[in-house]
Amino acid sequence: CLLDVNDAFENVLGYSREEAVGQSVMELGIWVDPGQRADFIRTLRERGTSPHRIVQFRAKTGEIHEMLWGGTPVTIRGETLLLTTAIDITDRVRAQEALSKSEENLQAMFDGSREAIMLLDAKGVVLNANAAMCERLNIAAKDFVGTQAFDVLPPDQAKTSQAWFHEILATRRPKSFEDERNGRFMESHLYPIMGPSGEVARIAVFVHDITDRKRAERVLQESHDELEKNVRERTSKLRALAAQLTQAEHRERRRIADVLHEDLQQRLVAMQFKISGLKMLAGKESAARDTEWLLQELDRTIQLSRDLTIRLRPPVLYELGLRPALEWLAEKTRSSFGLIVNIKGGKSFHLATDELRVFAFEAVSELLMNVVKHAGTKVAKIKIGWQGKDKLAIEVSDKGRGFDSARHTQETTFGLFSIRERTEAFGGRLEIASRPGKGTRATLILPASPGPIERARESPRTAAGRKGRKTAPRRASAAKR
Repeated sequence: CLLDVNDAFENVLGYSREEAVGQSVMELGIWVDPGQRADFIRTLRERGTSPHRIVQFRAKTGEIHEMLWGGTPVTIRGETLLLTTAIDITDRVRAQEALSKSEENLQAMFDGSREAIMLLDAKGVVLNANAAMCERLNIAAKDFVGTQAFDVLPPDQAKTSQAWFHEILATRRPKSFEDERNGRFMESHLYPIMGPSGEVARIAVFVHDITDRKRAERVLQESHDELEKNVRERTSKLRALAAQLTQAEHRERRRIADVLHEDLQQRLVAMQFKISGLKMLAGKESAARDTEWLLQELDRTIQLSRDLTIRLRPPVLYELGLRPALEWLAEKTRSSFGLIVNIKGGKSFHLATDELRVFAFEAVSELLMNVVKHAGTKVAKIKIGWQGKDKLAIEVSDKGRGFDSARHTQETTFGLFSIRERTEAFGGRLEIASRPGKGTRATLILPASPGPIERARESPRTAAGRKGRKTAPRRASAAKR
C-alpha cells in the first residue's frame, strides 16, 4: 500500500499523489509482469533488501516504461515500511535495442533522449554526443565531437575511465560503474558495438545522474543506523530493568519467607502448645473434641506455612547449592505430580551470584511444570554440562507430545518468553527444540566457572532461620506430648 510518492512518480507514471496514496501497486496496475513483482518480494524476504533491477511499469496512459527498481525496509516507530526508488531508463533500454540493429537507429535516439549518450570509436574519439551529454559535461557539441573523450574529464576520472574503456576492448563485454563528479553521483554504462570482423568498433556510453537516489539511500542508512542504535540502547535498558526486577523479586521472596518462618510459624507453634495444655485441663468431652480439632487445623496450617516457606526460599538451594536443590526439586516434583525426573551431570560448577543461582532453580522448576501440564509424559530428564569454558548448559527434556514452535499456545509462549528475557538479562540464552510427537528440549545456557559444587554463603539471618527450623519441631513434639 503506497503511503506517499514524490512528484517524479506523477511525472513518469501519470498518477497524482491523491490517486496513488492509499492504493496498492497491484490496484494501480503499474506492474506489467506479476512474475517480476513476485521475484522482487521473494528477494526482499530472503535478503532483507532488494538490489535495483530492471522491471516494466505501465503508466496511466498505458505506455510501458523500463524502470530501474529497488527497495530497502526501514523501521519507523516500530512499524516496518519499504522505501523504494525507481529510475526511468526507457531511453537507455531502447538505445541498447538500437545498438543491436544499426547505428542509424542509434543516431535517431540521440536527439530526443533524456539519457546522456555519446558514441566513441575504438580509440576513444567522440563520434557523437547528444545535448544531454554535452550539458552534463558542460561542453558544446562542436567542441566535443572529434576530440578524445577522456580529455574533458578530471585526471583521476580520466585514468579510471580509460582503464574501463580498454577492458571493454579486451573483453568485448559491457561495463557499468558509479563515480562522483563535482558533488554529483553518476552511473555510467558502456556497451561495445561489434564490427564486421568481430572486433569492438564502437562503444556507446550512457550516463545517468543518480545523486537523488544516493542521497535517499544515505538518509535511509543514517535513519536505519540511528534506529538500530536506539533499539540496542532500549534493549540494554530493558534487560537491565529485568535484572533489577528479578533481584527485587528474589529479595522480596526471602523477606516473606523470613516473616513466615520467624514470626507466623513461631506464633502458630506457641498457639499449638497452649491449646495442648488446655486440652489436658478441659474436662468436658466437647471441649476436648474442639481442642483436638483446633490442634489438627494448627498442624495443617503450620505444615502449609512451612511448605510455602520452602517454595519461596528452598533451604537446600541457599545452604547447599544448585545441584542438590535440583535433586530436591526432582523428588518434590515426583511426590507432588508423579513426574519422574532423572538428573545427569553437574558435579562440578560454580555460579557467581545468589540471583543467578535462584533464577536457574526457578527456570528449571517452571520448565518442569511445563512438562507436567503440556507434555503428557511421566518421565523428564535434567542434564547439566559445559558449553565452552565459561557457559553452563542445563537441559530439561522429555519425550512427550511436543509442540510446533511457531504455533504453540499463549500460555506456553509467555512462560518461555519470560524465561528467555531473564536468561538474556544474566548474559545467557534459552534454546528451545520441539516438534509435535517428538518431545521437547529446553536448554538454559548461563555464565559459570568450573569448581567444586557451588555453595551459597549463609547470612546471619539464614543461619538463624536454620536454627529456628530445628527448634520448631521440638516445640511441636512437646505440645503433642
